[in-house]
Amino acid sequence: MDSYTRTLVISGAQLPTPARLLFTFGELTGEYNGVYPVIWKAVLFPPGNSPPSPPLIYNHQLAFSHPLVTNDIITDSSVFQIMSYGEKTALQKDDKGNYSFSTPVQGQPALLQALNRTGLDENLTLGLLIIYKFSLCVSCPP
Repeated sequence: MDSYTRTLVISGAQLPTPARLLFTFGELTGEYNGVYPVIWKAVLFPPGNSPPSPPLIYNHQLAFSHPLVTNDIITDSSVFQIMSYGEKTALQKDDKGNYSFSTPVQGQPALLQALNRTGLDENLTLGLLIIYKFSLCVSCPP
């Protein structure tokens, strides 16, 4: 499976006042009037010559998910499947009502595919798996 990993070590030199470096996902523009970014990591630098930060390790992996929806809001993910480009999987539901994804198989090059094999209208999402916790980035209607 393809993944993307970066290790960051950051240092501040001779800062006149304390500073905080925030790592977020997405484009940050304008003021946050009612919309606030999700912060992945925050590094605080004291004034003066501060030592380097501890290593920040960022690792992400694409994954399909079957989201849990409450009052039209995605609240969690019931199951997810880690994917690589060119793979396809299928959402399944057993006789007891348990959801699962099939093991990914080779699909079309450079595409990710998730098929709905439950026989019902279902929600599927595509997002980033960050330290084995699903994080939604794209939501697709049934």
